[in-house]
Amino acid sequence: MEKEIISVFCICDEITQVLKIVEDPQVKMTNSEIMTTALVSMLVKGLKLLLVRSLLFFQRKFMLLPLMDLS
Repeated sequence: MEKEIISVFCICDEITQVLKIVEDPQVKMTNSEIMTTALVSMLVKGLKLLLVRSLLFFQRKFMLLPLMDLS
């Protein structure tokens, strides 16, 4: 599951860079991270958003994804 999450994040990050989407300076979670959370929760049937967020927190803990504010 970790490889899929990282793959989805990389794709989302590339899309935001290609489309030149500008982040607001006050954000605590990037557009790529928000897109990743939504897409991963959709990819895994029956998986609740809270569980997806805890999986992403696990990724952050081991520095596999950039820092996210999951509160």
